[in-house]
Amino acid sequence: MLEKFVIGILVLGIIGGVAGMVLVLSRSKRGVFDTGRESDSSIRRQKRFASSFHTFAVSLAGFALLLIHFAGAFEILFGVLAVRGLIEVGLRNWKSKATP
Repeated sequence: MLEKFVIGILVLGIIGGVAGMVLVLSRSKRGVFDTGRESDSSIRRQKRFASSFHTFAVSLAGFALLLIHFAGAFEILFGVLAVRGLIEVGLRNWKSKATP
């Protein structure tokens, strides 16, 4: 039961990550992103894309590890959440080296 629940969470993470990446790419091509300074919107776009990509990658890795029974469902879920949380903290604290 727990394994099916974790598979559902990981599949939703994979779908959400792909959807986020597609949304960022489609909005940036149409020029519909936030108005304001170009560098600010570019940094926001990079952070959103990176966040979506990492959600996709971590969920996919967790799903693959769960399918090959590398660890139990609880351990995989805890690992995915811990890694995803650490990546998100890193992205929020990341500052561009470009000068304004």
